[in-house]
Amino acid sequence: MINLKINNLNSRFYPSSLGFRNKTVILLNGLPGKPKDYEVISKLNNLGFDVFMPEYEGTWDSSGSFLSAHPAFAIDEFIKSIVSGISISDALKYSTDNVYVLGSSFGGWVGLSINNFDTLKKVCLLSPVIKFQQVRNISTLGDYLKQTFPNDYRFEYSNWSLLINDKIEKNERVLTSQPDKVMIVAGRNDDQIDINEIVQFSKSRDIKLDIEDVGHITFSKISEEIMIKIMKFFDTSRL
Repeated sequence: MINLKINNLNSRFYPSSLGFRNKTVILLNGLPGKPKDYEVISKLNNLGFDVFMPEYEGTWDSSGSFLSAHPAFAIDEFIKSIVSGISISDALKYSTDNVYVLGSSFGGWVGLSINNFDTLKKVCLLSPVIKFQQVRNISTLGDYLKQTFPNDYRFEYSNWSLLINDKIEKNERVLTSQPDKVMIVAGRNDDQIDINEIVQFSKSRDIKLDIEDVGHITFSKISEEIMIKIMKFFDTSRL
């Protein structure tokens, strides 16, 4: 694992175990989304993917203030940097036009607002938030983050209020103009996000939806069955 600073974002970088393959998965974590070496990362590495896990602005080791702008804006710039090329070290520059996104929960919501979608191959979203007002216990999450991670989530309550009331300024959902690039995987028994909200959203945007007999899907809860479906959607046989 290599720690990188790309624009305002700190990111963990996990090169493929097969060497630099120039095909990349960007992981968009949920909340609180403590950065760690999730098992899914090693699985992706073993399949030949280089993995980036950026930390949102104003969280953990990234600079800025969380939610002062929609997190997708910084992720857009992050993706552009990966495509144009970044320095891994003084002697090594990394770039790729094979970029995939895998987002979970809050990260799924961020993924739905990515603007430069034309540069991406596929986007897979696990239990994505569609509307924050519908998320269970969302009103207390801000206090929890402030109290439990006082140095790791740096935000103003005024911005948090915009988030939970679904009023934070965001990109248009450009990615859903190409629904064939998007797949949502959701849990039928999700106790945080209303599955009916996800079903309605998927139908309205003609997005492929896979519903599993599980609960809320996070990076630590990706089963072998779900992983196989993600890889089939990414269609790695064509890379």
